[in-house]
Amino acid sequence: MRHSQNTLNKTFDLTLPLVTFNVQRIFPFQQIRPVAAPPRFYDQIGFTYTGNFENRLNTTENNLALDNLGFLTRSMRNGVRHSAAVTTTIKSKLFTLNPEFRFTDRWYFDYLRKTYDPETNTTTTDTVPGFKRVGEWSTGATLTSKLYGMYGFRGNGLKAIRHVITPSVGFNYRPDLSTQIEGPFGIDGAISNYSPFDNGIYGKPSAGESGTLNFGLIQNLEAKVRDGKATTDSTNTSNAIKYKKIKLFDFVGLTANYDLLQDSVRWSPVNVAARTSFFNKVNLNFVSIWDPYAVNDLGQRIATSERSQTGKLARMTYTNVALGFELQSKRYGQPVGSKNTNDQQVVEDSDPSKGARVNFSLPWRLGVNYSYDISRSYLGGEVSDSQRQSILVNADVTILKYWKLGYSGGYDLQAGEWTPTSLNLYWDLHCWEFNFNIIPLGVRKSFSFRINVKASILRDLKFEQRRPYGNTRNLLY
Repeated sequence: MRHSQNTLNKTFDLTLPLVTFNVQRIFPFQQIRPVAAPPRFYDQIGFTYTGNFENRLNTTENNLALDNLGFLTRSMRNGVRHSAAVTTTIKSKLFTLNPEFRFTDRWYFDYLRKTYDPETNTTTTDTVPGFKRVGEWSTGATLTSKLYGMYGFRGNGLKAIRHVITPSVGFNYRPDLSTQIEGPFGIDGAISNYSPFDNGIYGKPSAGESGTLNFGLIQNLEAKVRDGKATTDSTNTSNAIKYKKIKLFDFVGLTANYDLLQDSVRWSPVNVAARTSFFNKVNLNFVSIWDPYAVNDLGQRIATSERSQTGKLARMTYTNVALGFELQSKRYGQPVGSKNTNDQQVVEDSDPSKGARVNFSLPWRLGVNYSYDISRSYLGGEVSDSQRQSILVNADVTILKYWKLGYSGGYDLQAGEWTPTSLNLYWDLHCWEFNFNIIPLGVRKSFSFRINVKASILRDLKFEQRRPYGNTRNLLY
């Protein structure tokens, strides 16, 4: 059961019951194969299933009364959803093939029906009780491989460079199982369309047939260099030079897709992404989107290549560059340079309620990130850029044994103003936890506090308050 209500606007939301049934991936053919039998290709066929049932009631507190039970019952929305997938993996020395079949079935116990009355020129919408089901399916496969290149050097400083290329190609097909009904259902009998499942809590099948080819190319570059900090063998029996691996590029990728069933403009924009780090301290991320098609005066993609218009292979629509580093103190009770593989994440975004774990063994941590992105639009034959630059700071410090203070904020270089700043105080109460958060700047000035049980199964057992302040509220000053 899930219950939520808002005492300001007197809304009341109740879900009863809410049932989820999961079947983790199973391999049915492996279970029936004799123990001594050799493995077969179909042994890797796996099956997963998820079933959901929900009964929702969205109403107001004024309508909650026993004598209004009939209206409340008619206001309930419910349904059942079945989701299943069949997957397998076929491997050879050169390639890996991953076929997949996905199926979703929705059951509803009422549906919409629209009728048009030509005499009054009106359209009536009714919710009709009755069982209706609607399903959809899709299938696809992905073929991948790996190519390795090794470049050796004679010197003792740089020993080798390894280049790994991972190409992939995939195909996904989805038939047109749209449930849209067309007719005079618009204003004054205008032609319009609707689906009987527009009010369904689990939605309806996607409209349109799709057959997409997906292409991807991922590259990784590593180097084997001399480890200057490593010492030779302590027994002096070997003077061998010790080497270490460093990553020159963690990731350089290019992805695009081609829809075989589109009438025109079949290629999607090309996505280029890269990621690397310097000195294991500074992280660099790059994302850019390029469109091979030209646009008309309204900025809409047309079936004409950009090269035929401007001589360029593609036009840039979006680019983002992010640069960041993190500094932190050594942990309590551990010498400098030691590593803890079970280390928990510190307070992230200065708010443990966002899913981060709290590590009190780390006295302090400071993270700084710079982000620059540009969005380019093409309208009326002119090119205009929208740029954003910002510096974000995220930090926390342990002030007492079970108290941690966090900060999150930054500065918008393009607008010349501070971004929303948040201060957070976290107190570990063993089985309970206390969280106080305040936003002291900007139009979102507010504070909140919450005390709740830490166990995930009882996390909804909590007391929480959120209040704006300043301006007309004037709660704190």
